[in-house]
Amino acid sequence: MKPMVKRCLTSVAFGGMDVHYKFSSLTLRDAAGGVVQRRRLEHCDRAVLRQELRQLPPGTKLAVEASFGWAWLSDELLAAGLDVRLSNCYKVEQMRKARGQVKTNAKDADLLSLLPAEADNWWQVWLPPPEVRDKREYLRYRSGLVKLQTQTKNRIQAHLHRLGVFHDFADLFGARGRRFLLEICATGRHGATNEPIPAGALAALSGQVRLLLGLRQELAEVEAELRRQLEHSELTQRLKTIPGLGLILSHLLVAEIGRIER
Repeated sequence: MKPMVKRCLTSVAFGGMDVHYKFSSLTLRDAAGGVVQRRRLEHCDRAVLRQELRQLPPGTKLAVEASFGWAWLSDELLAAGLDVRLSNCYKVEQMRKARGQVKTNAKDADLLSLLPAEADNWWQVWLPPPEVRDKREYLRYRSGLVKLQTQTKNRIQAHLHRLGVFHDFADLFGARGRRFLLEICATGRHGATNEPIPAGALAALSGQVRLLLGLRQELAEVEAELRRQLEHSELTQRLKTIPGLGLILSHLLVAEIGRIER
C-alpha cells in the first residue's frame, strides 16, 4: 500500500468508501466537491491501515455503505477521529441506477463520496455501536442454532420414515422420545421384531441424534447466559413484562433496536 500524500489531504472535507473483504476503494473530495484523491486501502495489515487512516484530517465525513464487512472498519475509522456515516444500500443502489452508472469499485466509491454533501441525510442509516452489534451477534447465533435444530429434527424424522421405524410419541424429541432414539442408535435395531438397521443408515441417524443433543446443550447454555444478562438490563426486564414478550424476544428487541431512545 502506497502512503497517502499528506500535502494533498489538507483540503479533504468528505469522502466515501466502497468496502470489500480485503480492501476498500476510497474517494476523497474537497469542500467544493472536487476529487482530491482516489486510492485503494488494504485491510489485512491492520497497523498499516490505521496509519493510513490517521493521515486523513480529523472530522472528515466518510460515507460507508452498509454492506457486509462495514462494522469492524467503521470502528477503525472512528478511532482515527473520522466522522463515519452509514448509508442505506438500497437507496444507494437506486441512486446509481437513476444516474445510469455501471457498478465498479471506483465508481461506487465516487458515488458514496457525494453523499455527505447532500442537503439532507435521506441516504443515512443509524450506525450501531460495538456493544449493540455484539449483542446482535449473540442473539443471531442463537437464532442460527434454533434453525439448525429444526433442520436436524426434520432429518431424524425423515430417517425414521425411510427405515420404517414407527413410534407413538406426541413429541419424539421429549425425554421419552430421546431415550427411544438413543436405544435405536445403541442397538441398531427397532420394533417388536428387532429389525436391523443398515450400517450406513444407522451411522447417519446416530450422527444426527448426537448433533441434536449437542445443539440442545448449546441452546441451554445460551438461554442461561441470557437469563444472567436479564438481571443487569432494566430495559429488557421492562419489555419482558409486556404480554407476549418472553425472555428471548425481549433480548431480541433490545439487540435489534439498539438504543431505543433514538
